[in-house]
Amino acid sequence: MRILAIRGQNIASLADKFEIDFTAEPLKSAGLFAITGETGAGKSSILDALCLALYGDCPRFGLTGGNEDVPDAGGEAIKARDARGVLRRGASQGYATVDFVGLDGEAYQATWIARRARGRVNGRLQNIERSVQRLSDGKVLDSQTRAVEARVPALTGLTYDEFRRTVLLAQGDFDAFLRADARDRGALLEKVTGTEIYRDISIRVFDRYSKAKADHDLLVARRAEHQLLSEEERAALDDEEKTLLAAIELARTGRQILEADVARHRALAEAQRRHGEAVQVAADADAALMEAAGDRADLERIDQVEPLRLPWARARTATANVTKAEGDVSRARITLEHVAQQAVACRQEQDIAQATVDEAERVFKEFGPIWSKAADLDSRIVRADQEAIQAATAAAASVDEHSKALAQLRELDAERARELAKRQAVQGVLEARPQTALLVRNWRQITQAFDERHAARRTAHKAREQAGVADAEVQKLRAALGESERQDATDQAARADLSSDFIVHQARLAKLAPEVAARRVEALSDLQTVVGDLKRAAEDYAGFQAQVQKAQAALAGAELDRDAAAKQVQEAERRIADAEIEVKALTAPTDRARDAVSDSARDLRKRLVPGQPCPVCGAKEHPIHADAVLAELARGLQVELDAARGRAEKGRHLLTMAQGKVAQAEAVAKQLRISIQEAEARAEAAEHLYVETRPKAERSDLPAGPDGAVTAILEVGRQLAEERRTLQGQLGQAEELRQAITRLTIERDRLTDALEQRQGTRQCLADEANAKGQSYALYMQTAAAAEERIGTIDAGLASALEAGDLTQADLEVDADEVRRVLAELVTERETAEAEVLAVDAALAGLAPRISGIQARADELLIGADKLKAAADARAAELNQLRGERAGLLDGEATDVHRTRINDARTVAIAVRDEGQQKLQAAESAVATAKQALSGAATALAECQAEQLEANGILDEALVSVGLTAEELSEILSRPRSEVDALRSRLTALADRRTSAHAALRERQGDLATAEAVGVPEVPLEDLQQQISGIDSEQSARQERVGAIRGRMQTDAQARKNLAGLEAEIAEARATFDVWQAVNSAVGSKNGDRFVQHAQSITLDLLVDRANHHLADLKPRYRLVRAAGQDLAMHVVDRDMGDEVRSVRSLSGGERFLVSLALALAFSRMGGHGGLAATLFIDEGFGSLDAESLDLAIDALEALQSQGRTVGVISHVEMMKDRIPVQVNVTRAGGGKSRVSIKGTSWAESA
Repeated sequence: MRILAIRGQNIASLADKFEIDFTAEPLKSAGLFAITGETGAGKSSILDALCLALYGDCPRFGLTGGNEDVPDAGGEAIKARDARGVLRRGASQGYATVDFVGLDGEAYQATWIARRARGRVNGRLQNIERSVQRLSDGKVLDSQTRAVEARVPALTGLTYDEFRRTVLLAQGDFDAFLRADARDRGALLEKVTGTEIYRDISIRVFDRYSKAKADHDLLVARRAEHQLLSEEERAALDDEEKTLLAAIELARTGRQILEADVARHRALAEAQRRHGEAVQVAADADAALMEAAGDRADLERIDQVEPLRLPWARARTATANVTKAEGDVSRARITLEHVAQQAVACRQEQDIAQATVDEAERVFKEFGPIWSKAADLDSRIVRADQEAIQAATAAAASVDEHSKALAQLRELDAERARELAKRQAVQGVLEARPQTALLVRNWRQITQAFDERHAARRTAHKAREQAGVADAEVQKLRAALGESERQDATDQAARADLSSDFIVHQARLAKLAPEVAARRVEALSDLQTVVGDLKRAAEDYAGFQAQVQKAQAALAGAELDRDAAAKQVQEAERRIADAEIEVKALTAPTDRARDAVSDSARDLRKRLVPGQPCPVCGAKEHPIHADAVLAELARGLQVELDAARGRAEKGRHLLTMAQGKVAQAEAVAKQLRISIQEAEARAEAAEHLYVETRPKAERSDLPAGPDGAVTAILEVGRQLAEERRTLQGQLGQAEELRQAITRLTIERDRLTDALEQRQGTRQCLADEANAKGQSYALYMQTAAAAEERIGTIDAGLASALEAGDLTQADLEVDADEVRRVLAELVTERETAEAEVLAVDAALAGLAPRISGIQARADELLIGADKLKAAADARAAELNQLRGERAGLLDGEATDVHRTRINDARTVAIAVRDEGQQKLQAAESAVATAKQALSGAATALAECQAEQLEANGILDEALVSVGLTAEELSEILSRPRSEVDALRSRLTALADRRTSAHAALRERQGDLATAEAVGVPEVPLEDLQQQISGIDSEQSARQERVGAIRGRMQTDAQARKNLAGLEAEIAEARATFDVWQAVNSAVGSKNGDRFVQHAQSITLDLLVDRANHHLADLKPRYRLVRAAGQDLAMHVVDRDMGDEVRSVRSLSGGERFLVSLALALAFSRMGGHGGLAATLFIDEGFGSLDAESLDLAIDALEALQSQGRTVGVISHVEMMKDRIPVQVNVTRAGGGKSRVSIKGTSWAESA
């Protein structure tokens, strides 16, 4: 990229608008230019503007340190690193723009703007505004901050960090790479050269390797989790499952028999319980019915008199009607008297209201003509009053305008007098000091001369101070050389003592022979391993022998159980055969007896007649005629048949159980035989292992066989352990001697290294002392040159001093005071000349204003007199009208008087109309009350006749039933709902008794049936205990069956899973091997491994390019990579026989030249290989001597051949002399600075 122009305003101390255009002369053809100015004038602020426009940040905010809050002029705190802090104090807006050529060859403009709210200098800081514009067509590409942040690096090919390393070398960053340690140096290489991609690749390779390893380990772990059953184990589990299933089925049949017996017990108990409950319910129902006898008598009495209810109700209703009718007649008479009195009062009120209305109408008609005349006068008075007010207002305004015009005229005359006096005073000042005109004409050149004199004075002072410092450092370095030589003598004596101790320890170590002891310890360790194997083999042999004996005893017991179970099978088969014979013999008689007691047979027997033939068989004798005898015979046969069948079922149950015991005993015996064979084989293997291992122990005191050999083996192991502990003690002593020898060696090597290092340090100190001596001479030379320059400047200022009545002595005593005095004279002269011009302009402007105001005042005076006469005439007319109107209506307003009279008339009419309505209503109420009284009297007569008739009928009915009227009322007064509830309760009690006795009869039959069936001989508790035991055994068997099936399914699934697992493991292993190889080459968890390779190559390229520049800048030195150290660098001193030195041993000027070489090399490597066409350097030239400075400038000028422009920021005078094209930053007072561009110095132009 190439910078075309930098513009800005209010950036730090750069208050005025400035523009640095690299496309215009003299910068256009300058390959090298300087940005010069006093310290703090704002030179670096130009680079801040460059960075702000492009990247929204600047180097001064990137320095290390805190980010504390800083108070702002807007009243709020901002962060110390907030880029808006660069806005100059007292400014409401600041901006920075940069024109540049991007990678695509197009020209662009980047803009950065900071504003305060409402354009006020103390307004709150607003958000930064940024934009990027293409200059060819003026199109704004982006105007959002984030979009601009992404757009600029894309156009320039440089990030902000790359820009600071390749285009802008700011203060504090110049030698950052040279000062950095290996870690920071690697980070800088990543940022500048874009090698961070290698870190990402390294991390991804490590992640892929870790995933492949985890996948492979997981598959291997899955394979290890599977433990398959052997075929023998699977067969044993299958046999055990079959045996358990047979036992489960046998137990299920037995449990069903027991459940049937339990059900018989429970049926009888339930029948007895329900019979008891039915007896109690029937007794309760009988008692409740007896207790309700009184209620039943009451209900019968109510039913007896129920036919009298209608006559009784009629008599009661008639009596109530008579009482009501009598009350209605009384109330009607009272109402009639009241409404008659109200009608008389309303008639009197109506007469009075009519008289009031007539009087109001008369008064209203009399005032009609008077109201018309008063209204006309009111209208004329209003118009006259408005016209009088308008005339008076116009007259007063005219007088006021005339007064104002006179006042303005007096003010302008006074102002003209003041301006004339001021011009005479200013003219006197100019005539008193005519020589100050020379100062005004040459003031710019004079101020530059003072600036250069001040800089030269400061340079001379600083050079002498630096010369004193250099001399002190030379003395200090010589003292350090003497101290280093004394330390060498001390360390050499200490190294001799260490060598003596080293020889003594070596002799003691040789005496202990640690190598022989170590070999013996290793051999003893192997022997202990062998003895341990023998001990385990002997213990295994003894254990397996004990298992064989135990299994043989168990096998004998299992065979006895099998024989006993076989006998039980024979006995059960015999019982089953006997029971089946008995069942077969009883089946036919029982069927015949059951047919004999059937319903159809019972019906036929009822038809038998003694002496008559049977309709079935034809016999005349009927020996079995009673049903009870036949039923008893059938029940007996059925009981015997059921008992025989029970014995047969019980026999089958016993047979099943016995067969299960036989199968179980045979399975146990089979498993025991297998166990005996396995134990015998393992014992034989243990014995074989013992015999094979025994010769390896190399001990004759060990038994030949494993039987009873454990005790002897333990003794041999104890002896070996004791011998090993002794040898290990010797090895510990040898190790302590080795460590002591190592410590002596390290200390001796340390002293040797220290001696060698101090030798190199002394050489460096001597070199530095020589360099400081040379610096002292250079500083003295610089001071003399600066003082000579001061003399030249003083000669040029002689005429200026004479114009200010000053002498050369005044300049020597206080140059700043002389400059201040001259500046005051110039300011005084410029101010006076400006005031003369201003006064003349003011006087010229006052003349026409005075004449115009005088003419206007005369016109206003004439108009005021005319308007006053018109106002007086209008006032006289108004007074006349008001006098005439005061004689009408007593001065009261017409509308108010008319409204008051009319309101009185309207109220009287309303009162009359309301009275008329009340009178009509009262007369109507009298007529209504008379009708109501007549109707009430008629109704009373009818009710009395009905009462007489109803009482007669009721009295006849009472005589017929023998009751009095009070007794009848007491009976019939009970509510109908109460009677219905009593009737329902008595009915429910009767129904309850009937249901209870029916249920009792049913429960008696159920109890008889249950007693006839009978219960088993075994008690209920014993049966329940037997079922509980069977359930416990069944649960255990089912759990075992479930466990066997689960184990078999797990084994089958494991076999299925393992079929494809091996192929997966092989595939995962192949993937793992590939990524392991790649990871060992470039992978690492934090990405360092591959990055270090890339950084090492990059550093080699950087060092090579830097050496090309260093050959021109400082041929004495050459950069090299430090052997065996990552990213470390040294310098080779050609003048000292190619001695390799640390970069930290370089002096300040040498460090600057080396850093400059690296910076130039960096500038060709940043931005993805792109070459920045513009380079700014803001540091370091003040530390160079004259020769080195010439070399540096030559190197920078040589960059022009590459098409690059280089700008250096410095206040070194020699730089100004060597670089003709300069951007000057000059202080203008008040914390402000101005920017100017010139191709030659002021001295040359003079």
